Amino acid sequence: MEGSRHGLATALALVVLISLGLPSMGLGIGADASSQPSAMERLRRQEDARKADLARFAAATTQADAATMRDVRERAMLERPSIAPTAPVEPTTRPGVVDEFDWGAAALGLGAGVAATCALLVCFALVRSPGRLRGV
Repeated sequence: MEGSRHGLATALALVVLISLGLPSMGLGIGADASSQPSAMERLRRQEDARKADLARFAAATTQADAATMRDVRERAMLERPSIAPTAPVEPTTRPGVVDEFDWGAAALGLGAGVAATCALLVCFALVRSPGRLRGV
């Protein structure tokens, strides 16, 4: 009888300790998690703050650039004595010259590229060979 009482008291003490310990541990973990953000959360907040700063900077720069461009255009219009229509400028070309694609130059460039690639492949093959040419 005494053994069962001792076992029962031990089990009861264990249940009381566990029931008292779990809520306090749970509250401690929850309090730490809510008071200090994780490293990822801190990085996310820093990134959001940088994006907001960059957006503000870009907006301020755009407004300043637009105002500066507008001022320059207005000053140029005021300084111009009169606006007279001008004839469109025609592109100057030599007589008899037709503006076509030069297939000969394209073929020459292609041939040079293929030759350079072959030369590189031969050099690579010589360097990576098993040593038959190295002993010569």
